[in-house]
Amino acid sequence: MVNIAVDHLISDNPRDCRRAEVELRVRYGFGSWPSENAEHLFDETIYPVCGPEFAKGHRDATAGSLPELPLLHVDWVDPDWAGWNEVLRRAAVPQGPTRGRRFGKFFVAIQAAQADQGVAVGWHRLVKSQIDEGKLVRLTDLELPAPGGYYLTWNDNRTLSPAADILRTWLREIAAQERSS
Repeated sequence: MVNIAVDHLISDNPRDCRRAEVELRVRYGFGSWPSENAEHLFDETIYPVCGPEFAKGHRDATAGSLPELPLLHVDWVDPDWAGWNEVLRRAAVPQGPTRGRRFGKFFVAIQAAQADQGVAVGWHRLVKSQIDEGKLVRLTDLELPAPGGYYLTWNDNRTLSPAADILRTWLREIAAQERSS
């Protein structure tokens, strides 16, 4: 048995992570970052989410009517994350100026959605537990594959420690199990 200490740094800003101090990262994107090796782990699905009361008041909402609703926008620091403009464009939903509020952090937008303040882009892996608990519900049948995926990355100029190599192997196994189920 090997004991491995894992420190977590969760951030919407990819620059928050000092590469010299971090051996492995799980990050979302397109799989190509300067001076990093990247292995694809998982794909992602995105769909509209809101609070249960908001959903009750908008039972007739469709993908086409989303631009008329108060949309909760996230001003992502990392341009790889899709927001409402990209979601609506990819869903072929005509859009003019969209209504709603802007947030600097994804989880603050999700809290606003839970508080029935509007509709957020739900990233399945990030909102599944709130949906399972009934804090969020899916609105409309719109569902899209996210443009990128989750990758395991490490500095290509650094040899991984034995503990990091064990963790990398374990994460690969978890990802393979999920892809086969």
